[in-house]
This record gives sequence, C-alpha cells and structure tokens, in this order.
Amino acid sequence: MKIFQIAKNDIIGNKMGILIYSGLISLFFFWFSSVYDPELFADLEEFYQNFPDTIKSLIGGQLSIGDYNSFMNVYLFSFAWMYMGLYFILKTSQDIPTEIEEKTIDIVLSKPMKRWEFVLGKLLRHIIVLLFLTGLVTVSVFLAPFVLPQTNPGNVNFETLSIAFTLLSLHLLTLLTTGFVFSTLFNRKKALAYSFGALIFFYAIGQFYGLFPEFMEGIKYFSIFYYFDTYELLVNASLEGLGLNIVVLSVYSIVLIILSIEIFRRKNIPV
Repeated sequence: MKIFQIAKNDIIGNKMGILIYSGLISLFFFWFSSVYDPELFADLEEFYQNFPDTIKSLIGGQLSIGDYNSFMNVYLFSFAWMYMGLYFILKTSQDIPTEIEEKTIDIVLSKPMKRWEFVLGKLLRHIIVLLFLTGLVTVSVFLAPFVLPQTNPGNVNFETLSIAFTLLSLHLLTLLTTGFVFSTLFNRKKALAYSFGALIFFYAIGQFYGLFPEFMEGIKYFSIFYYFDTYELLVNASLEGLGLNIVVLSVYSIVLIILSIEIFRRKNIPV
C-alpha cells in the first residue's frame, strides 16, 4: 500500500538518526539502571518525604524509590515526556511543513495518491519509530535486573512494568499526534511553537493542579498528562483507573489523527 511505502521511504531516509537516537536512549536507561541500589534508595526515600509538595507532584504526589519499579516510575516514566516526548513533538511538528516549504510535497501529491494516504503514511512512520524506541528501552530496563548485580529480578514486578510501558507508548502517541495536527495547520515555526505551547499547558495543568484554587482543580481532566499515571501502577501495583486512562489517551490520539486527515484534505496546496 502507498501508506506503508511512504512510511518505509521516510524511515530508510532517516534510519541512521533513528538508530543513533534510539540506541543512545536505551543505553542511557540501561546505564541508569546501574545507579539503582536498594539499600541506598530506601534511605533516600525517607529523606525525600520532606520535599515540598510541588516537587512531589512531578512524580505522582509522593516520592517512592525503595524498589526497582518505584525507581523507574520516578526517573524514567515521570520524565519520559522530556527524554522522548520532546523528540516526537519536534519531529512531527516539522514533518509536513518541511515538505510543503521545500516543495517536495508537490512531487508526492502529483502522483495518483490521495491526501489521506499521505497523512497516514507520514504518521505511520512516526508511530513505527515510537514503537521501536519504546521497545528498545523496554528491553534495556527488563534486561538490567538480570545483568546488574545490585538488583534481584525476583523483586521486580515485570507485569506492572510491562503495563507501564504500554501506557507510556500511548502517552507518547498523544504527544506525537499533538505535534502532527499542528503540522497540518501551520508552517514550521508556528507548528513548533504551538506544539511546545500545548505541551507546556498540558503538563502544567496535569501536574500542578493542586496549586490552583480549589474551584479550578477540575482543569486537570483536560490534560493528557493527568491520564498518564504510573504511580499507582508501579508503586502500589494497583490497576485502579488504568482502563479509563487507556481509553482517554487512545480516544485523544484517534480524534487528532482524524482531525489531521480532515485538515490536510481541505488544505490549499497548489500542486
């Protein structure tokens, strides 16, 4: 299909950058896993309880790093938007505007290809990279307890860790589609500015809603970050609210994908 051909060509054209970035991120988390020391972090956990609520809100309201899963919750999942999300925001927001401004889109759309195929092909490329990246990170995080001496694999809850990585993929997909929908609307500079603006807005209301007046705390429900909750999952091994989080993140991404297709279909691009 043309959709897969577009995705394939884009991935091949950027394969070195994708491999280098994905490899570095996965190696970083494998190395970071070596930092974990059960005894040391059990002591630090008690010390961290004295931290301000503002800091605690960044990682789910409480600081818990006494076991491997909790450690990953704080240092990987809570800041995944920074390690990986920014990359996808940057890439997706610049994709279609670059094609338009460099006139390479003229060649593509002059072929017997529908616009929705072009949009889905571009989007599929980013989704494949996302799955490849999270897959490598998952392997490195799962492998570390078996290779590094200070972590006992028997003390790691791989089931909840697997679910957390699934939720992470959905979370990154929401960031990806946010950047992508702006790429169908604006030029490169505006698309990037609006994408980062949306990221900051969602992050602020999803993480710091407790600092707002009580009557405004309901604003948290409008943030995609609010539905990326790995604290209950990794720290308490609780699946409470997981189904709702998955549904909300999935529906958000699907709506933005449909919106991206419709916007680009109506976009005036002389070919």
